[in-house]
Amino acid sequence: MYYRVDITCTGKNGKEGYFIFDTSKKYFKTPEEVKNWLKEQYGNCKKVPMYRDKKGKSVKVGYIYCFKNADWSHSPVQHWYQRDWVEVLEVQEEIVLV
Repeated sequence: MYYRVDITCTGKNGKEGYFIFDTSKKYFKTPEEVKNWLKEQYGNCKKVPMYRDKKGKSVKVGYIYCFKNADWSHSPVQHWYQRDWVEVLEVQEEIVLV
């Protein structure tokens, strides 16, 4: 058994709606590793619960982390609002974690 964290990064620049600009998956052996990674990655930024409908019932599956971000790699610097949709899944299959 292991834990998989699915991350969908969305951004909003100006008045247009949010758009997806990246997706990724992270793998961990224990819930403590997941918790430590989330704390390191997102710190104390605002978070709201994320729900998924399962068999007619809403179940909390993770959090949406909300923060301001910027691209400092070139000028002028672009700023945007970012929301990362982070879902934690417990996976029963056995895999070798590197």
